[in-house]
Amino acid sequence: MTFAKPHLISPSRHQLAPLERAIEEIRQAEAISAATRRREMRSKSMVAQLDRLIEELEKMHLRGGQRVPNSLAARLQQFLEALPPQCQRVFPLRTRIAYVLDDLFEVQDLLLNLRVTGRSALAADDLDLEADDEPELTAPATSGPMASSPGRGLLGRG
Repeated sequence: MTFAKPHLISPSRHQLAPLERAIEEIRQAEAISAATRRREMRSKSMVAQLDRLIEELEKMHLRGGQRVPNSLAARLQQFLEALPPQCQRVFPLRTRIAYVLDDLFEVQDLLLNLRVTGRSALAADDLDLEADDEPELTAPATSGPMASSPGRGLLGRG
């Protein structure tokens, strides 16, 4: 028993058009996916680098350091210049470590907002929750046992 060989029929141009479109769409999707992966890797790298810089500053501060050394200020400057434009901030680097840490935490927050979709909405929810937890502030007493003494501050501490 012999089987007939199927004939190879070349598809018409009309039949290839949807296939060619599908191939092009796949190529575009692959390119977008690759670009997204590169951005994510760069973002992860920047967050990790920022974490290391913050940790280094915190250790210096815990050892009693007060000011950012020039060598670290130069590295911080290079890092800040490499950030995406929406995360770049200008602040003094040759100043107290605590001030620079505060500014770097703001930069870290901006970087994380870029990485995590919906993170800014979560932050807004956090602010709402914090506002609910805050006690109402009242004016200090001007007379009576709760009044502060001159020169001692509102909590009666000097």
